[in-house]
Amino acid sequence: MAITLNGTTGIDTPALNGNVDGLALKTAGITRLNINNSGYITTPTIPSFYARYATAKTKAANTWSQMPNFDYTDFNVGGHWNGTNTFTAPVAGLYQFLAGGFFSTGAGGDVRVGLAIRRNNIDVQIGGGQLCTPDSPFPINTYYLQASVNDYFTLWAYAPINVVTGFGANYSFIFAGHLIG
Repeated sequence: MAITLNGTTGIDTPALNGNVDGLALKTAGITRLNINNSGYITTPTIPSFYARYATAKTKAANTWSQMPNFDYTDFNVGGHWNGTNTFTAPVAGLYQFLAGGFFSTGAGGDVRVGLAIRRNNIDVQIGGGQLCTPDSPFPINTYYLQASVNDYFTLWAYAPINVVTGFGANYSFIFAGHLIG
């Protein structure tokens, strides 16, 4: 069964092996929301991204600066992540961002590293963590931020010494985000 408003928008009851398996809400012929027969809801077109370093990147010492360009994107739903360092909000709403992973100091002693997420090039959230020699997991920082249409978000960092991240599959550093609502 389907309720169609204009040929591409409406509610559908997708069948699996001839049995009704749930509901699907479509606009422009694209499924925007699914409810399966167990009541689980998925929204396959929610703007989201997950980027990480696949190769070693060095963050220079003693300055707040944008993190080096991310060289691998695991997913980019909607294409709002530019593939290197910027996510642009396609709609106004609340967004969740995550950032963290491994850093290597390559030096003796402990060092603190700060992370900041910037909206339109202005710090809006700052987090940090303590690193120890020679490498340390950096805590995943979670940020909840309101955005207007076309606000853009970048990840910045500070460390008093040079730090390296993204060196190898077991030492990844990630930046991810998605629209909550």
